[in-house]
Parts: sequence; C-alpha cells; structure tokens
Amino acid sequence: MAAPLLASKRLLLRHWSARDLQALALMNSDPEVMRYAPDTMSSDQSEIFCAAIQIGLEVRDYGLWAIELLGNVSQVHGPFIGFAGLAVPTWQVSPEPSYEIGWRLNRSYWGSGYATEAAARVLDYAFFEMQLNQVLASAPVLNTRSTAVMERLQMWRQAPDFDHPAFSSGHKMCRHAHFSITASRWSEVREMVLVN
Repeated sequence: MAAPLLASKRLLLRHWSARDLQALALMNSDPEVMRYAPDTMSSDQSEIFCAAIQIGLEVRDYGLWAIELLGNVSQVHGPFIGFAGLAVPTWQVSPEPSYEIGWRLNRSYWGSGYATEAAARVLDYAFFEMQLNQVLASAPVLNTRSTAVMERLQMWRQAPDFDHPAFSSGHKMCRHAHFSITASRWSEVREMVLVN
C-alpha cells in the first residue's frame, strides 16, 4: 500500500533517498524557511525526520513526498527543492477523520509557483485517487506566503482563526489561519488554479 509517485508539469513528487539528506538539512536549518515553524532543525533531526516520513510513504498511500524539479533528459535526477503532501493533523477541528495538506520549499525555489503546483497535484491525488471529501490546511496568520498559496488553490478560509497547540499561548505564531477545500470545490476550480 505504499504511496505512489506523483508527477506534474515541472515536478516529481517521490519517495525519499539518501541523496536528499544534505539539501533537506540545509533547508531545515535555514531560519528564513523555518521562520514560522517551532524551530530550525539540526542535521541529525532532519535525518530522523526524513526517515520517519519515508516510512510513512512506505506503509500508507499518502504522506509527505520529496519534490524533485524535473530537468532535461541528460539529468538522471533533478534537484531536491522541498516536500509536499498529506498528514493527519495534530489539531482537530471536528470529530471526523481529516487530512491536512502542507509543503516546505528551499528558499532558492520560492516565487516560481512550485508550492502551488505541488499542492495542486497532491489535491488531485487526494480527491480523485484517495476519494477524500475534504482537505484542510493551516498556517500561522503571520505566514502570508503560505496563506497566499492556500488562496491560490481556492481554499476557503474558515472562521475563526485558532490557537495551534504546537505553540504556547501568547506565542507570536500561536494564532493560525484555517483553510479547507472539498472535492466538489476542487473539481470546479482546478483548471483555473492550474492555468494560473
């Protein structure tokens, strides 16, 4: 029941390999990339994180895929640029089982639409292959880059915002925006999202 590879126009969402570890560690230690996470990660923490999410992809049909930028035919592998995928959220807004979409990109690849493209491919998989009815997303209210991706995906912002349990009360990142999108909504908007 391992998660499949997913491809889009410019990206390959795949399982993780040892060749990703250095780039992942650099990304996870970048204070700008991790500005809205609880903290940066050491190389050892990134290695443990990588191993854990790879195990997840091997035992479930979803998880956090490594994102590889598709190159020209002369390249065996394109560069690792980040990750995107689905997880069961640590916060629950309803008693129903739910899935949360998320992503993290190396700063060198910001501003090129890769996060939106990867997330759109994950939504296609979630709704058309996993047959989910709804996908959630959240980000600190201050993280306008991530909330902008959620808006480009035509996700609905839910009211009210909520205090994320990963942050202490009063922490500047505690207040989170909550977004969702349904399968029917995605079917209506996906072509517009993919064109833009």
